[in-house]
Amino acid sequence: MSVKRKGGELQPDLQGPSKRRRAEEGGAGGEKKEVIMAENGQKDDREFEAEYSRLIHAVGKDALLKMQQYRILLGGLGGLGAEIAKNLVLTGVKSLTLFDPRPAVRRDQSSNFLVGDDDLGKSRAEAALPKLREMNERVDLSVHEGDTLTDDLVGRFNIVVLTDNTSLEEAQRLNDACRAHGTGFVLADTRGLFGAAFVDLGPEFVTQDSTGERVVDRLVEFISNEKEPTVTVISSGAGKHDLQDGDVITFDGVEGMEEINGRSAKVAVLTSHSVKLLDLDTSSFGKYLDRGRIIQVKQPKKFAFKTLRETLHNYDPDHTQTMDFMKDLTTKPTLHVYYQALLTYQQEHNGALPRPHNDADADALVAVAQRVNKSLAQPVEDLDEKLLRSLAKVAAGDLSPMACTLGGILAQEVMKHAALKFTPLHQWLYFDALECLGGRDVPEAEAQARGDRYDGQVAVFGRTFTDRVRSLRYFLVGSGAIGCEMLKNWAMMGVGTLADGKVFVTDMDTIEVSNLNRQFLYRSWDVGHFKSETAAKAVTKMNPDLRTTAYTIKAAPETEDTFNSKFWMSLDGVQNALDNVNARMYIDNKCVFFRKSLIEPGTMGAKGNVQVVVPGLTESYSSSPDPPTPETPICLLHAFPNNIEHCLQWARELLFEGYFTKDADITNQFVDKPDYLSSVSSNLLKSTLETLEQTLVARPETFDDCIQWARHTFDKHYYEAIEQLLYTFPVDYTDDKGHKFWSSAKRPPTSTRFDPTQESHVNFVTSATFLRAHALGIIDSELKPADLDARREHIVKVAAETKPRPFSPRAGVKIETDPDAKNSQAETADDDDEVISTLEEKILNHSAKVAKEKMRMNPIDFEKDDDSNFHIDFIQAAANIRATAYKIKPVDRLQCKLIAGKIIPAMITTTAVVSGLSCLELYKIHQEPKLKLEAFSDTFVNLGISLYAQSDPREPPTLVYKEGKEFNLWDRIEVNEGSDITLQGLIDNLEEKEGIEVDMIGVGNTLLYFNWMAPAKCKERLQKKLRELIPEVSKKPLTTDVVAATVTGSFDGEELESIPDVFIYL
Repeated sequence: MSVKRKGGELQPDLQGPSKRRRAEEGGAGGEKKEVIMAENGQKDDREFEAEYSRLIHAVGKDALLKMQQYRILLGGLGGLGAEIAKNLVLTGVKSLTLFDPRPAVRRDQSSNFLVGDDDLGKSRAEAALPKLREMNERVDLSVHEGDTLTDDLVGRFNIVVLTDNTSLEEAQRLNDACRAHGTGFVLADTRGLFGAAFVDLGPEFVTQDSTGERVVDRLVEFISNEKEPTVTVISSGAGKHDLQDGDVITFDGVEGMEEINGRSAKVAVLTSHSVKLLDLDTSSFGKYLDRGRIIQVKQPKKFAFKTLRETLHNYDPDHTQTMDFMKDLTTKPTLHVYYQALLTYQQEHNGALPRPHNDADADALVAVAQRVNKSLAQPVEDLDEKLLRSLAKVAAGDLSPMACTLGGILAQEVMKHAALKFTPLHQWLYFDALECLGGRDVPEAEAQARGDRYDGQVAVFGRTFTDRVRSLRYFLVGSGAIGCEMLKNWAMMGVGTLADGKVFVTDMDTIEVSNLNRQFLYRSWDVGHFKSETAAKAVTKMNPDLRTTAYTIKAAPETEDTFNSKFWMSLDGVQNALDNVNARMYIDNKCVFFRKSLIEPGTMGAKGNVQVVVPGLTESYSSSPDPPTPETPICLLHAFPNNIEHCLQWARELLFEGYFTKDADITNQFVDKPDYLSSVSSNLLKSTLETLEQTLVARPETFDDCIQWARHTFDKHYYEAIEQLLYTFPVDYTDDKGHKFWSSAKRPPTSTRFDPTQESHVNFVTSATFLRAHALGIIDSELKPADLDARREHIVKVAAETKPRPFSPRAGVKIETDPDAKNSQAETADDDDEVISTLEEKILNHSAKVAKEKMRMNPIDFEKDDDSNFHIDFIQAAANIRATAYKIKPVDRLQCKLIAGKIIPAMITTTAVVSGLSCLELYKIHQEPKLKLEAFSDTFVNLGISLYAQSDPREPPTLVYKEGKEFNLWDRIEVNEGSDITLQGLIDNLEEKEGIEVDMIGVGNTLLYFNWMAPAKCKERLQKKLRELIPEVSKKPLTTDVVAATVTGSFDGEELESIPDVFIYL
């Protein structure tokens, strides 16, 4: 797909595909631009989808293809420019031209990870080029060799990004030139703990989707007949309609009121389940009877941008925002003046910034700011001179976290211009993070440069604090996308680079192709290697001072012999980079246990958040857990799906995992354990026996047997099950109250016979055959063979010749219809006991053969990212055949992979932002003296709609102990009586020192003592050392020398409602 520019807006050119495609782009003076599909690195479409699946899930494939035709000019390759370049290259833009003739110097290494020791003296653009090329072979990378950016040059690009700028006049000239050519323009800078960004996408920029959220698609429950009718959606399933005032919806499949189908209307929200149609009159329409869907219609949204020249002189609060909403009104005008004053100061001082923490230079900048302020159309009334001085004193600094944060935001703005998606920054964003200083006045002598790579950080914090950062011992849990960014930032900051510092990183995963476009430390040649080890080596090349230890195990109860109490107590802090809630909670609990700080970031597409956990000051991650993900009711999965998600979940969990994973597990347990059936719960016994009958008694022995099994499985689910359902609940069935059964969210299906001319049918039996044959050991590999086409023809022939099994619907079959039912057995019958008895007899008669031949199976674990297997083929076919039966729109392969694979949408831009923000919180955590709660920030961002919100962390909830004394999760009672302390000694200690009369003591899930224990057992336990008693009672080895005990008891004869955890040092 090529792109045409029309009226300042990029539009897709929907010509047929070709290897080399041209498109005319109208600009000022009728100039033509050529947009050519990148020829280098073009890959198969499925490989492309596999590599970019997480990004596609976040922005959509069409939007990504638009980005990958985009030509970008990036001026300025300091730390911020390097971050923007990295993010754009990983996204896969068409071309990126670099411009920065300034020589790379040691100081650049404070924030620029693209400058190595061998690059010093080269131009910063030349230094960056080879490392960026390694990141993505698809991108055409080059260096502009000239000394300046001319007006004609910028006209060759779709957008120009200017960073590390020292001249307002130069920035305004380039912005004017971009305007003349219809080229987008972005200006951005970071200076110490300050960042600024400006975006100009032209006078009439139109985004086709302002939020990037999924299209709302809901089932209709009722539509009224009136001038502004009310539409109610079904509350089950997806639940709320998620529409907003002004959204547009259309209708499909409505019965009775057929006139409304295909009509569109704006809505006003009434409740979470109902809306009013503002511009549609249904008074004369037929009465609503049943069914139908509302489908959101995304509406284009126009933005009118002003030039840099206009916005500098005319401060507009509506077009200016800050990262911290609480600062918006108080600091925003001052920051607008400060940015102009800083560049003016540089112009007047031959490009020099105010000297670090120099009072005279800070005063000089304030004077410049006052002049700038007077020149504005409307001067700021209350210019915050204290803020100006504070910012001036650190302006010479260069910090990786600031560059990382703003680099993610600005790369996203470029992507918005390319994709015509999301809401752009409109137009200024200012960011100051002065809280990182902790209110300290750094002596000027402390901030002097020494000519090393940490000078940029020293200019802000001073040498003492920088050395404190370099001495930190930090544990990074996870080295995926966020982990890679964290390690890079830490390498620039110098975390763990002095003799007593160290970075520990652990991740049990290996590198996959789909990781490469957002986990930037990994290259194609790293695929298959452990992430943690590869990442540690990569960042050590960036900063040879970095001291790392990489583990390839998960941090979990079973690895506490490695990550033991000595390890945890040696740490200065913990950084999570996980995508698993249970793992996060485990790490969080360890941090609370050992009183360690924790920084907890997370992303979901364009959304990101950072939570900071500070011992004694904030709540922990587990204090406010996210609500559990709602489960799909069993009845919807088994019999009453109403959307493609239900069909895909059914295909993956019930069919794929049922036939190829659980069948194998059940069979292997039966083969290996003679008494296995006695351990099976009664509600699962029938299904277990049915599985064993299929895998042992009626076990396919040849490949053709597997074909017949696949055909019979097709018939079972798409003909027999549906015929049984419609027999039990005919189309005209009504309940005892006269209500139609097949109404609302329930839609009657149509049964299907195998048709060899239907592609989905062929794909089902083909993939099912190969998977079953491998699970049964009939073929050695589950991968697609070289002669697949020929094998497919044979499979179709055998499947078509296979006669359907005789089938007649049975009376007495009970099908689950209760949406609140939790039992996974969706269908029962009156003769179940008889069936179970017959199955048990069959399997018993077959047991001798099973024992002799060891009829085990190969369990197949679902793998979504390997297209050489049949996993997605099977799930897509299975889901789409079911969808067709229920009149649900089928799904393409990519969407199948995204939904069934539960792929989390991910973008390098969001990852960069939360990583940068995490590092800013790290600075705060390690300030001396310790900072107060209000200095820290929990942050939520939505880059898609340019939303940035920071707030104070929550305080930990409190409980009441004895005599009205309050305590929180960070408080504990400590018992340190040596390793020989007995249970009796612990009880005596609590009574003597705390006045607690103990009723019960537990450690983890193990109950050590309770006052109603049998006297003989109690006497025996009381005399035992806790180090011996705990493993004896818990049946687990003791891997730590500190344990937390839960105690209940009374004080002065009154029962205590809550007691702090008791920490026992053994």
